[in-house]
Amino acid sequence: MVGSDENGLYTSPELQSIERRLYANSAVDFDRQLGELLDTLKSDGLFENTMIIITADHGAGITVSRDRRLGDTDEQLWTEVAHVPLLIKSPNQTTAKTVSAPRSTGQIAQTVVDAALATTAKELV
Repeated sequence: MVGSDENGLYTSPELQSIERRLYANSAVDFDRQLGELLDTLKSDGLFENTMIIITADHGAGITVSRDRRLGDTDEQLWTEVAHVPLLIKSPNQTTAKTVSAPRSTGQIAQTVVDAALATTAKELV
C-alpha cells in the first residue's frame, strides 16, 4: 500500500487518502474500459455470442485502523476475505441469473471449456 509501515498500516492520513483515491480511480477506469469493450462488442455484432467473465483477486476493503485484510481465521478466510465478485455472461444468454451458492474462481477455466464445447488435454485435468 502507498505510505504503509512494516505492519501494512498507513503512516499518515494524507497517504491513506492517496491510497483510497488511487483505488477509486482504478475502479472507475476499469468500469470505463469495460463499457468501451461492451460497446464495441455490441456495435460489431459480437456481444450476443460472446462469453464475458469479470472477477477480482480478493474481496478487500480499505479500513482506517487496519490493513486491507480483515483477518486470517478460518471463518474470516471464507467469509469477509474470500468473497470476490464473479460475473459471467454466457453466449446467447437472455436472462440474468443469480447464484448464491459458493463458487471458486478455479472453476472459471472449466466453465469456458464447457461453453466452447471443448475438451481439455489429459495433462491439464
